[in-house]
Amino acid sequence: MRSAGLALDRWGASRVIVVNAGLVVALLPVPAAVRVVVSALVVVTLAAFIPVLVLAVLGAVKTMRAPHPPTGTAAATPPAEGGPSMGTPPAQPVAPAAMPPGGLRTNPRPRNGQLVGGFLALLLAITVGVFADPAAAGLTLRAGHARVGHGAPGLGGVMGGGAGWWQRLRRFG
Repeated sequence: MRSAGLALDRWGASRVIVVNAGLVVALLPVPAAVRVVVSALVVVTLAAFIPVLVLAVLGAVKTMRAPHPPTGTAAATPPAEGGPSMGTPPAQPVAPAAMPPGGLRTNPRPRNGQLVGGFLALLLAITVGVFADPAAAGLTLRAGHARVGHGAPGLGGVMGGGAGWWQRLRRFG
């Protein structure tokens, strides 16, 4: 059953991050294009689990059908004089190795790469969604220059881009 667990663990952290964070992003007030691209990424991630599940089941079946060496069988010893045959005394039980809390991992690997990969896939999907419809995300193009929104009210356009902050920056530079 160890092979089934290892097969199911392939890119497990990344799948969890993409699905859960993707559903959170889809619930946020984001442009429709971002929601569509992120939802498609979540569906592809969920569909990619099906081959992993099939591999895990096939690995478990292969492990179950493999012949196992006999364990715990004691060869009969010749009977002692005048006494019945009792066989060899059982070996002392061996204490199980310290197991990690997560299960039967033989080679524990850090999952940081999987976490980063999941977040980067989600970030790429969000970027593609914004690129597909920049106007819905509040990005506009005017005279060849990108401008973000209209700025926060009362701040003179400082927070939203525009010419206000650029002119003030040029005065100090």
